[in-house]
Amino acid sequence: MSLAVLVLVTAAAVVWRMSWLAPTWWAPPDASDPRVADAAQQIEYSLVEQAHMIRTDDETWSIRIHDRHVNAWLASRLGAWLAHDQALDWPGGFGRPQIRSEPGWVTLAIELADDERRRFVAVRLIPTIAAGELRVTVDRVSLGRLTIPGKPVGDVAGWLNEAAPGGFLDNPEVQAATGWLLHGQAIDPTMPLADGRAVRLVGIRFEEGAVVLRCRTISGSEAADESASQTKRQD
Repeated sequence: MSLAVLVLVTAAAVVWRMSWLAPTWWAPPDASDPRVADAAQQIEYSLVEQAHMIRTDDETWSIRIHDRHVNAWLASRLGAWLAHDQALDWPGGFGRPQIRSEPGWVTLAIELADDERRRFVAVRLIPTIAAGELRVTVDRVSLGRLTIPGKPVGDVAGWLNEAAPGGFLDNPEVQAATGWLLHGQAIDPTMPLADGRAVRLVGIRFEEGAVVLRCRTISGSEAADESASQTKRQD
């Protein structure tokens, strides 16, 4: 075997191996660990508390959310939330997704598995807010530790479909989330509150290991006007 052929075979083997390895930062929390459940509840409580706090009109406020809390919630609470709030069962072929925040972007990774093999898909996302709309740009896609050239969003959808039989991805709510995350569709970054007010996300900044959300709480009348305007634009 010539040296050139040996180099090509070795390189191909390395590439193949890299495509099956977990990301270097992959370390999902143990959902059965009480400390993980406590961290998940802590972030839920903090978000609810901050969102419902009484504030002056047009007051802007911020909250820093650490990756460890998000990943704890994804590991221990995501499945129950989908089953309760969305009437969806988490597919058996999906592991729990995990995130890693870095300055300028966030990487979302998920383990896909069947009876014979497993693989990891990671998507680097850059969310932006402009003209009152939140959009997400897919900046990079990786299979294992191998970065895929270009932006093969269609491949990601195909991999997810293979691992999620039974129509999970056909659910309208899942399709909406997929369109937002993978296809750059706009989403209204406003969350209504039970008392008629609403919280609007007006800024987002990623740091090493955390994301800082900048929000504004708007009055009930302003929230109602915006909701009517949003409905009119959709019509």
